[in-house]
Amino acid sequence: MSDLSTQSVFDLASLHRTVGKGAGASSVKEAATEFESLLVRQLLSSMRKVNELFSEDSYFSSSAGDFYQGLWDDQMAAEITRAQGGLLASQMTQQLTGAREARTLGLGVGALPPVSSGGFGWRSKAAAVTPSAPRTTAAEGEALPPAVDKPESFVAWVRPVAEQVAARTGLPLPGLVAQAALETGWGQFMSRDAEGRPSYNLFNIKAGKDWKGPVVYKDTLEYDGDAVVQKREAFRAYESLEDGFEDFVQLVMGRDRYEQVSRASGKLSDYFSALQSAGYATDPHYAKKLERVAEHPAVRDLPHASP
Repeated sequence: MSDLSTQSVFDLASLHRTVGKGAGASSVKEAATEFESLLVRQLLSSMRKVNELFSEDSYFSSSAGDFYQGLWDDQMAAEITRAQGGLLASQMTQQLTGAREARTLGLGVGALPPVSSGGFGWRSKAAAVTPSAPRTTAAEGEALPPAVDKPESFVAWVRPVAEQVAARTGLPLPGLVAQAALETGWGQFMSRDAEGRPSYNLFNIKAGKDWKGPVVYKDTLEYDGDAVVQKREAFRAYESLEDGFEDFVQLVMGRDRYEQVSRASGKLSDYFSALQSAGYATDPHYAKKLERVAEHPAVRDLPHASP
């Protein structure tokens, strides 16, 4: 991140370089801070122009003085932004990152990856869900996941497997689909390996030290108290959509910390609250976000009871 306290002149190219770094939380904050510095510089410039009306015939006015005054204003803009803590920049960062999450929640596709979940250090047995349905795997020469361009197409893709899981485990079908949608931005940000192969990890289960299977790496946002931190983490990868769902089932039904999740088969809000209380994600608003995704018509119209 550029240090505004050491900048001698504010440069628009610096803002362009910052924006070009990507949409990570740190880059958004840096761009917002430099943008605020630009606004302060424009304010100072406007004030100087007003003073020019009263200094046209002044012996103290010169082009050289105006030049150095401009350099001083550039420095002052950077110092004011730093000293005030970037109040406008903070609001801009909050709104930009909030808008990014809102696009994920609905509530449509095209959002950046949401905050990832937990699931550390627990190895999956990756058992098959039900052999009656065709397995959604690329290893056998079948088609890769379909082009997901809207929530309805994502739900249509995951629903057959999710229905089998719901029927066998009693976990709520809308809850399974809503969580997969939130974790992957309606399938747009499912993790992939370096060659573009899908991981089928719709629940963003991380690869802890006990995981012996394949992994994929991606950038993720984690909550550390009130701060949002960008990290690069290893996530589990599976051979099929079924294996991904099965690993999630074994996680929430095979560990004591998720005992309340498997018992919360009544209201969806209770199911989502149980996931958050068990520490599935670091996001303090995880349950509320799941509820908002579940309100989307593509998820809301799914039967709550096991089919």
